[in-house]
Amino acid sequence: MNPFRTSGAALRLSSLALAAALATQAGAQSITLQPAPQQQSTDRVASAAVPMADRGTGLTAAPSNEAPQATPDRPGAADNVPIIRLPAMPGMSGTPETTGSTGGGTVMLDALPVADRASIGMRAANHTQPAPAEIPRKAEWVMPLMPADGIPPRQVSTGASMPQPGIIRLTGEIAEAHFLLDMPATEENPAELVLNLRSSVNVLPDASSITVRVNDQPPVTLPLDKLGPFEPLRLRNPGLQTGRNDIRIEVTQAHRIYCGPDASFDTWTEIDLGSSGVSVPADSLPLNGDGFLAAVRAQTALTRSIEVLGDDEENLAAIEEISRYLGASAGWAPRIKFGSFYDVGNGSPERARIAIIKSDRDAVTFRRGAQGAIVMLVEHTDGAAPDFSGILPAPPAPAVVNAAQVGRATTFAELDVPLVIGNNHYFRKDVPFVLPDDWLLMASQKARIDLYYGYSNTLAEGSMLLVKVNGETVQMLPLDVDGGDIKPRLEIPFPANILNAGINRISFEMIVPGDPADLQCVPRATDMLVILGDSSITIPGSPSMTRNDMRTALDRMSGENVIIPTPARSDPDRDAALLMPFAMRFQPLTREGSASVLNVITPQFVDAVPTGDTGLKRRVLQQVLTGVQVNFESPALQPIVVPQKNAAPAPSFRLSMTNDTVDTAAGADEDAAEPMLAGLFDLPNMWATGVAQFERLRDFASADDPDLTTWLARRTGEAVLMQLDPEDPNNLWLVVRPTADMNEIAERIDEFRLDGHVKGNLAVLSSDGTWETWNAGWHPRLAEPLEAGNIRTVLGNYASWSPITFTALTLLLALVSAVPALIYVVSTRRKGSRT
Repeated sequence: MNPFRTSGAALRLSSLALAAALATQAGAQSITLQPAPQQQSTDRVASAAVPMADRGTGLTAAPSNEAPQATPDRPGAADNVPIIRLPAMPGMSGTPETTGSTGGGTVMLDALPVADRASIGMRAANHTQPAPAEIPRKAEWVMPLMPADGIPPRQVSTGASMPQPGIIRLTGEIAEAHFLLDMPATEENPAELVLNLRSSVNVLPDASSITVRVNDQPPVTLPLDKLGPFEPLRLRNPGLQTGRNDIRIEVTQAHRIYCGPDASFDTWTEIDLGSSGVSVPADSLPLNGDGFLAAVRAQTALTRSIEVLGDDEENLAAIEEISRYLGASAGWAPRIKFGSFYDVGNGSPERARIAIIKSDRDAVTFRRGAQGAIVMLVEHTDGAAPDFSGILPAPPAPAVVNAAQVGRATTFAELDVPLVIGNNHYFRKDVPFVLPDDWLLMASQKARIDLYYGYSNTLAEGSMLLVKVNGETVQMLPLDVDGGDIKPRLEIPFPANILNAGINRISFEMIVPGDPADLQCVPRATDMLVILGDSSITIPGSPSMTRNDMRTALDRMSGENVIIPTPARSDPDRDAALLMPFAMRFQPLTREGSASVLNVITPQFVDAVPTGDTGLKRRVLQQVLTGVQVNFESPALQPIVVPQKNAAPAPSFRLSMTNDTVDTAAGADEDAAEPMLAGLFDLPNMWATGVAQFERLRDFASADDPDLTTWLARRTGEAVLMQLDPEDPNNLWLVVRPTADMNEIAERIDEFRLDGHVKGNLAVLSSDGTWETWNAGWHPRLAEPLEAGNIRTVLGNYASWSPITFTALTLLLALVSAVPALIYVVSTRRKGSRT
């Protein structure tokens, strides 16, 4: 008789119940093994907790001190045989083998053999009963701060930046940041708001402080004295409310030794978003869309990633839809990691998880896992994406840059910059705006900035303000004379050809030396720089013209239009890993025009990339991403030149004693001269030679960069972004290194397209995160009829695009125009006339 024989009816588990347990990690909290105290055995009966894979079943083995119960129909129970309690699942109720009133029944195993029980009792005599297990404390989560204006730039400058994932840095003498915090409904409001922060050792605590304003509550100012590792700064009774809270933080930081622009960068405070916020009970988040998104934000701030569980290879459509929705709704794009229901967990706490299973219906439900995580269980049919409308909160509209009106003045206030105040010794402020996609001026037209500004009358000598447009300085203004008030309107004209269609930026960069530079800055009572929102920019109109490059397509790109071409689709898991980072991050920057498409492939599929007339060798494109350099100066790649053999001496002969020796080589030279002269009148040859020379002249005159194959052969990178087909400007291609981090590449592309002066048709992402671009030099295209009102501007654009080509065409037009006049003069001249 098998001592561990059990009843089949008692242990029958339905497949549906098991799938639910695997997906949600829910169910009973433990499996309890209960031997009698005198029969404990180290090899047959477990007397301590036996951990299980929490991810797989959500069940955890734990000790129990309950006394075993006997039943009339199971005499083995009176003999203290082990008892195993399993969770109550479908198919396990209503059997004679289950007893007790607990949530899961009690399954009785057959009694052990007598010999085994005796030996176990002898070995267990010296063992003591295990101590009762401690009741775990109620789990708490930190609801983190979330940047209100999107992810700050990675590059450190004065103000807010994010040099490391999840770490906000506030740099400069005065810097501020705006955060949001979602607060679930709890029995009582949190007693404190925690900011986990640290400051540079250059910060002087006695003259530095941090000011926190929560919603409409009065601001609270605390000392800024955390100069070592991250330490919590606790704000008592912060006045938080259920729902979304608005939190503004401003730091005032004084350098302990120096004063000046360099000192501005040396004073900073960092806030760890993952551990800053308020602690709430883990079960306070509701099991609905709002609670799930709040858990996603908490998980993203903690680890920057969220796990997607699924073993079905047809989950790609569902994963893409989830990615796009989370990217728009979660505040900032979390990174996705894939897992299986049967993977062993690593024990790290998780707040949110997504489980995708194939089903005969499309449904989205929410459950709570064994560790407290809110699990979104997505059921989908073959190839169908779930519908999140009505289940998850509607995502906010993507933030877009305001457009500047062409032909009239557009104020800074209309561009959402009502006032600019600078109080750092190095200060920079950007004013972004958008121009229409068909705006193009390449000649000498002028745009104008009308500036209303003022500055303090106590700035040090050498203080200046640089006014820049798309990174080019158009005006330098001194700030060390006649300060103290708002100046009259200052007109700043600048070349309109430094603007481009799409996103542009006006930048104000202030530099104020220390006075003196080797001592602490004197506390100020006045603002350094003020720029009013009445300042404006006036941009002249242009005919409807476009210049094919990547910029317009990048501005129109959205996550739903990032695809993998059909020939490149193979492994669903790999495809999902490629697409999800882009789907979660990309939002269109402009509302104009149709959305562009980004095709993502790996090097083995580069044959699908259209290269137009660029002459790109696909082998070279593959080598850029594999790190193999092509040396075009190598003798192996040079044209093969067959050396001429030394000619044998021409034979000579004499026919008479009085004649000189005849050299046949001389005759050959004479014969060779005739074809040379004949070639001067060979019209087909002349035409072919002329065409070849014109093409070389055209390439020299119009191409902005060298041959693409040569340019690429000297570079390596993580990814290549290109648009090489002028007939399809909205179709972008991204070729990525197989081992590249797709989350990192998506972030870099998002930063690249926000650059105000992106131009070119191909860009290589280097391993250091920088971009190098190549321009095909394609001619502008006119998108409206040529009329008397626009012909001057159109010709000016073409002349600026290629001055040599335009000059050559003008001379050709003049020559063609002179031929009829010459024919007329010759034909009308009277016979015999000398005039």
